[in-house]
Amino acid sequence: MRRRTKVLGALGALLLSVVGAELVLRVVQPRLHVQILSERRELVFHGEGEDFYWTMEGRESERRELGCPERVKPTVVLVGSSILYSSGLPDEHSTGPLLRQALSQRGAEVCVINAGQPAGNFASERAWLAAEEEDPADLLVWELWATSPMRYVRAGGRAWVLGDLKTGPDGLPDPWGLGGLNPLLLEHSRVYELAALRLSPREGYTLDWAAFGAQALTGMQEQARRLGSQLLVVSFPTLEGPFDQQHLDYAPVIDEARRRGIPVLEMNLALGQTRPEDIRLDRCCHYNEQGMKLVAEHIADAAVPLLVSPE
Repeated sequence: MRRRTKVLGALGALLLSVVGAELVLRVVQPRLHVQILSERRELVFHGEGEDFYWTMEGRESERRELGCPERVKPTVVLVGSSILYSSGLPDEHSTGPLLRQALSQRGAEVCVINAGQPAGNFASERAWLAAEEEDPADLLVWELWATSPMRYVRAGGRAWVLGDLKTGPDGLPDPWGLGGLNPLLLEHSRVYELAALRLSPREGYTLDWAAFGAQALTGMQEQARRLGSQLLVVSFPTLEGPFDQQHLDYAPVIDEARRRGIPVLEMNLALGQTRPEDIRLDRCCHYNEQGMKLVAEHIADAAVPLLVSPE
């Protein structure tokens, strides 16, 4: 009896420990070096497979048409990640209204739709555009950034960019070979997720930017044709160091775009001698108010020749 009591006590203590760890991990997010999205009240997933996308509900969704108070012509649609979305800035200093103002100062009265998705990649951007934007547009401005090729793998209401982690047949890390139980645990248990992401081995791989560029640019051109738009690709540098000293991994994409006759605005060249520390919110990729205004002005300079004047 005493032994049984000890066993039950040990099992109860283990259960309490697991429950406690689950609660802690839902509040304190450990550094996993893995991009994670979790569906919640303001973040809603749409579609299936790797090419799903998400929308931001509530106040943040209002930013989309802040640069388009009236559906005037011509229309510019911005497609990208948190850079064009302007994460960290108030609505009035986001790309939409700033670009609209910059274009107005250059004599172009336009409607600017900001379809930037925080944590977005090319697959999600294309999926959003295909599903959500049906009205014709005059110019499609598409962001190119280091994370554009990343791919999310989804299990229900949770998704991960796994990089070089070894994965099972379902595309998810499964270090213990649990098969069909694995995605359920990854979605619902933060303890299991932490263990799986930390303990799964890594496999080295090299990203083929040329192959990605061919696929992505074809997708961009298809969406531009569908909307009857001109296409402008805007490549963004990091904000870690001097712009004129950066060698961008995605140079093959820029070369392929130019070969296809697609206009490209290389923001590192446009910013030139500007000091990154003067225009950044962080050392990654997000701009402060001064920086985003400067970005909008450079996009406006490149956009004006491509815009079709209203009849």
